[in-house]
Amino acid sequence: MPAKKTKTRKPSRALTAAKPPTKTGNGKVTEPKPAVVESMLVPVALLMAAESIASKADPEHSGLHGVMLHQKDNGAGRIVGSDGKRLFIGSFPMPAKAPSWMKTGIVLPREDLKARVNMIAKVADSASVLIKHAKGDPSAYLSDAGETMLFRVPSGEVTKFPDYENVFGIGSFADMTEDGEMQAKREWEPVGFNSRHLKHVGDVAKILEAAMPKDKREENGMTIRVFDNGESNAPRVFDFIGWPGAVLVIAAVQLTQAVLPLSTSKILAPAVKLTLAALRAHATRWLDAAGKATTEEDKAACMAKADGFQKRVAAILAVTPDLAVPQLGTDKPEAEKPEKPVTPPAAVLTKAEKAAATRKRRQAGATVH
Repeated sequence: MPAKKTKTRKPSRALTAAKPPTKTGNGKVTEPKPAVVESMLVPVALLMAAESIASKADPEHSGLHGVMLHQKDNGAGRIVGSDGKRLFIGSFPMPAKAPSWMKTGIVLPREDLKARVNMIAKVADSASVLIKHAKGDPSAYLSDAGETMLFRVPSGEVTKFPDYENVFGIGSFADMTEDGEMQAKREWEPVGFNSRHLKHVGDVAKILEAAMPKDKREENGMTIRVFDNGESNAPRVFDFIGWPGAVLVIAAVQLTQAVLPLSTSKILAPAVKLTLAALRAHATRWLDAAGKATTEEDKAACMAKADGFQKRVAAILAVTPDLAVPQLGTDKPEAEKPEKPVTPPAAVLTKAEKAAATRKRRQAGATVH
């Protein structure tokens, strides 16, 4: 009885190794195409800001333990960091030929990211970090522009990161009744603070909180309230929950720039569109009511209401640049597309010329060689 043939096992192969050659139907061996490594410069400041907000070790937000980079449109990239309660979004210009991996986005883990990026920035004295990555590769490489130092970090395509644009609602920028009337605050009117003054608010809260019993402290830090009536010259007053009788007063900051930069306006676009849609709907409703009015007095009142909503729409558009026509804002406007040349119409033949051409064709067809 012949001995059984033992099956030979295929040699094991690492998951991250290159794909082996494959045979086609005619027996030819085809080598796999090597992964294309694409690179891009990213601002150090935005990477560090996003890293500072990214979730640290919260098991409930394991999908947020990193910084996401992705391409939102043809002209801008975004760096996003979140811990589930806070969210940072930074925009930066993309190169003319953006890396393909930016379309789906990649996530860089926050662990050791700060130390590596700071080292690159200090040694190379650069405001940007070069990121090199091949789509599908589980690693990315961080270096300076001259590649004098190189760090390999794990990376992956975006799979769990939340749709952060959903956080932008009307409530943060406007306060409307069901009829569209303003309540406590005006639409899209910002309040300015000096960054050092805001830090002082946090410093005071930290001092007061440290003196409280541990069982009285809040999990995420002391709650701070700010009182602001919207007047440009009125100081802002802060008080601290859990420490009654303590307030901090900060002088008002005069805003010198009313119009949002175009890149910022694009980030806030979801809220802008919701606000404008609501106001335009109310304007249309009053215009319809004016058309149905039975008296001139009622018609005039309806038209005044519609005009008020239209003015509010114009006021918002004045401070939030139109995303389709970016002629406003402080960002560099996009280059105008050259107009397509107009093709002149074909020459029109007169009746005599048409008849002559017809006779010529017939004579050519009747000629015997």
